[in-house]
Amino acid sequence: MKISVFEHGYTNLISNKVIEDWNELVDVLIDVKPGKKNGTYITRGFCDGPRADENIQGMDLIIIDGDSLLDNGSSCCHPDGVHNLLKEKNITHCIHSSYSQDLANNILKWRAIIPCNDLVDAGALKQGVGEVISLFHEHGFMIRNVRENVAESQPWFLPRCPEGLEDDFFSAYHDGTPWELHGIPVTSSAKIAFITETGKNNGAGGHFSWDWALEQFRSGTLHQGIKSICGWLIHTTDWADSQIKSYLITQISLLCPNQEKVKRARETKEIDNLIKYCREKHGVIERAANWKDNILSADELQSKEFPPIKWAVDGVIPEGLTILAGDPKAGKSLMAVDVCSAIASGVEAFGNRSCVKGTCVYISLEDPPRRVKARIQQQCDLWPETFKLVSGGIPQLGPSFYDVFDEMLIMWPSLRAIIIDTMAFIIPSKPHGTSDYDHYYKHMDPLHRWSIENQIAVVLITHLTKSKGQEGDNPFSRIIGSVAIQGTSDAMILLRKNHAKRSILNPELPDGFLTIEGRELGSDNLALDFDTEALKWSIIREAEVADETINPNWILISGVLKGEKKGPTEITRETKLNQSTVKSCLRRMKAANLVESEGGKYHLVGDNLPKENDWW
Repeated sequence: MKISVFEHGYTNLISNKVIEDWNELVDVLIDVKPGKKNGTYITRGFCDGPRADENIQGMDLIIIDGDSLLDNGSSCCHPDGVHNLLKEKNITHCIHSSYSQDLANNILKWRAIIPCNDLVDAGALKQGVGEVISLFHEHGFMIRNVRENVAESQPWFLPRCPEGLEDDFFSAYHDGTPWELHGIPVTSSAKIAFITETGKNNGAGGHFSWDWALEQFRSGTLHQGIKSICGWLIHTTDWADSQIKSYLITQISLLCPNQEKVKRARETKEIDNLIKYCREKHGVIERAANWKDNILSADELQSKEFPPIKWAVDGVIPEGLTILAGDPKAGKSLMAVDVCSAIASGVEAFGNRSCVKGTCVYISLEDPPRRVKARIQQQCDLWPETFKLVSGGIPQLGPSFYDVFDEMLIMWPSLRAIIIDTMAFIIPSKPHGTSDYDHYYKHMDPLHRWSIENQIAVVLITHLTKSKGQEGDNPFSRIIGSVAIQGTSDAMILLRKNHAKRSILNPELPDGFLTIEGRELGSDNLALDFDTEALKWSIIREAEVADETINPNWILISGVLKGEKKGPTEITRETKLNQSTVKSCLRRMKAANLVESEGGKYHLVGDNLPKENDWW
């Protein structure tokens, strides 16, 4: 065997690689690559020079394009039936989906590759192709012969599929004996030369087989069976989405032997997303919701069972919209990478909080991939396939944004959490004359609803305003756009460094605090430890009153007042603070009985800096 490989698309006519082993060829034929169709391709033999019939020095493969049937120019039969036939006949072969198949419309396209040692010339190739197709017809697979099947130097793309449709890809192979030319009579139907593009049937959908779709459930291949049945029911019935979903769950529960897959189909949005995808492909929209469909009496509500809240990180990040805020350089991005790694790997986050294992998408719009890689390497050195990093291409909040998020759900049914770093990149510019509240609410509320409907934890990272606030203030009041954010988010998390530890140098104090408030969480204040080697935050305990972060301005002022009295002007000069800030701090420190004043000068109450539990 000697098969020429042409890289970088069909415009490349010069082969720079040769496959000389059937097993190596099978490896590349069953390895689907997402992307555009125009990728690496092969010929059916060895091409000595630019790709052309006259340069084909030997042929080793009969290749059948399963693009259409005699009675249907838009779709072929299911490839697994052809595979089983060739396997039953002990014929060496490999079969795989082609780029243009569309399960939502029950359009199936595939390619069968069969080695044959008798292909000495173009006539032998034509005879071999005719014999193979005649075998298919004899067993009810009425595949149309196409011109490419008998073209000596025809290019055949290696498996590709549109990004996000990898689950639709089919491949199978069998190692038996190569095809031998036996002089089998070629049927008249097998002699049909080709079908032109203009002759194709572009009607809605191809052949649909209930037997094939239900057999997919029996074999545990749920995705392909679900998509095929969804497309058919949407095309042929007026069933609502809920009816389609109910029917599918019933069939899956009865037929699928894999209980994990049954559970996933019941509890995730996989079926909902496939129904939505198929409706878009068909252009058939479910009727608009009516308020009467959403009436529940108190009696009905009492007996209604709701699924439990799904946590991305137990007790910290629930499903829905979460805001993670903090001062610049507080370690928010480090925390985000650690959470993503924990969810994708199924390990604990924050040192002791369990995570529901699943796909996690980190949309890093500030830090480049190189920096994210360095953080993962230092934090955990775990590299799960389910940790997805997106570093660009995310539109601002609006219809296109949700198209992207819907695509993610279809691509990754196990999606558990999406973290966006930072919120500023996805918030559109505020129109003139619009209030901050109206602007943020308009864009945040749909995101909150999307996350709840799809049971996904969406985390938005953002910064705090520069104002320091007053004692007793809502700690979340400094979040940019906070009033609207507090109304639309399901949880808010505030990350703060403990400046007091740095000033007092007390190893017993925590390195920081995590203040949490949410609809499902209530309120919590957690003490944190920061591992400077691993660059990770860990929850060490519930924060105590004595742990509260001391106002750093108070610490500066207390430092210059130790052992002597000074006036506001002197304090301003030594601390480099604004004089109005100094005067405001002195008033508040005096009210807290931390300083006293005599003749316009201030001194500390006592000789030493007050203990932590005396502050605030």
